[in-house]
Amino acid sequence: MEFILQYPDRHGTEGSLLEAGPVTELARVAESAGWSGMAFAEHPAPGVRWLASGGHQSLDPFVALSFAAAVTERLRLLTYLSVAPYRN
Repeated sequence: MEFILQYPDRHGTEGSLLEAGPVTELARVAESAGWSGMAFAEHPAPGVRWLASGGHQSLDPFVALSFAAAVTERLRLLTYLSVAPYRN
């Protein structure tokens, strides 16, 4: 059996989970612990209504996965969702 870690989403705009440091640290730990992969969700440009109703901020999955790729060797990297119209 293989396990994939989903990077935690964060409510609000505060907190270090929205910075690059925890991405690389968690990727290293996941790989050394034997996890098969790491995933990110995409919620581009969340609106005020979304955030006010309990929605969360999130990192750009492709940028975040690039940070994870830079510090790992075998960890599989994936998105759970990619919103194509935002990528033009």
